[in-house]
Amino acid sequence: MRQTISSTLPSPHLILPNLEADDDTSPEDMLHQALSGPLFEFYYRLQLLSGHVARLTHYHRSRITADDQDAVAACIASIRVRLHNLWATTRTGDIGKMTTCGLDAQALRSQLAPDVGARLVLLMRLCEAAYHAEIVELDRVLGDPVQMYSSESRASVKAIMALVSAAMEEAQSGFRYHGSIRVCQDGAHGRYLTLAEQRPDIVEDSKARLSAGFLRPLFLCAIETIDDAGQTAQAVKRMSEIGDPVYRSDFFAAFGQALAETQQRKDRRVTSRYFCLWFFGISPPFM
Repeated sequence: MRQTISSTLPSPHLILPNLEADDDTSPEDMLHQALSGPLFEFYYRLQLLSGHVARLTHYHRSRITADDQDAVAACIASIRVRLHNLWATTRTGDIGKMTTCGLDAQALRSQLAPDVGARLVLLMRLCEAAYHAEIVELDRVLGDPVQMYSSESRASVKAIMALVSAAMEEAQSGFRYHGSIRVCQDGAHGRYLTLAEQRPDIVEDSKARLSAGFLRPLFLCAIETIDDAGQTAQAVKRMSEIGDPVYRSDFFAAFGQALAETQQRKDRRVTSRYFCLWFFGISPPFM
């Protein structure tokens, strides 16, 4: 029997255990693990629902007859309710206000060390963006002409872009902060050198980058705004700011832009897999 990652984990109805800390684990990492536990739990359960959504796409589920479409619509309605129930466990509905252990982003920053707080806030934003990505995906899976854009999907696109903007601002602030830290002493002048003074080549060649965890939400924002070229361009620009070759972010930025432009010309959705085969000559890589 083929195993999946989820099949190696406990039953979805059980609480996921924390990893045991070893002797070399720092206090910061132990605190991060304790506070991030609810976020991992949320993300794990979200991915289980995401798997159900993926099995309803045109590649896996027949849409030949009206009964086929009705069956898919019923499944999507059920998944939507389960997504809403999962989101309700976060005890919030406000953008950027997702909580862990009852603390929102502002409270985490004020109560924790900067590095620990920043890591947790980023995880919160990634979890929230992943949730909204599933809401956007539901409309795409249901497909034309049954569902073009729901008001909930439109709100989720805006939420994702707001979360990405906040994360990018924080990444840039963190980069500027670390770039000015005094890291070594200059014996000749009796003062500390900044990173920029010590290694200008590193600072000049580096820049703040967006987390690759935002890649899929941004890709969906790009291809699910057929009637808003400006929104598509903004999502593509943000994908290019990820700049991670491991996650093929540049390819997905080009893919998203080309697919979105084709959809805008046709004024309808275009199947992403077959478009990728036709336009790029390859199947879409795993995201």
